[in-house]
Amino acid sequence: MAELTILDSALEGAIWHTVRAVNEMSENVPRPNDGFAGLTGISGEVELHLRGLQVGRAALADAALTAGRGLHGLMHESDALDARLAGSLNSGFSVQGAER
Repeated sequence: MAELTILDSALEGAIWHTVRAVNEMSENVPRPNDGFAGLTGISGEVELHLRGLQVGRAALADAALTAGRGLHGLMHESDALDARLAGSLNSGFSVQGAER
């Protein structure tokens, strides 16, 4: 049987990084909407590309936020499971022998 070990510090680091990524992507200033006048005649393609970057940035920020919430939930559930396991164990001997 395989054993999966995930340290709380790794989960906390993952949450920190996703929150930081969301903040950095949210702090990006969108480009002005006054259009892009190009001398080369490719302004439409540049506009489409920049719009795609904005959509991609928003999607990545949303995904990072969802991942952070999921990791936070996983840590909470892990803590709750640890508490239930600790509460269900007796503090004395777990096996008692017959008296002779």
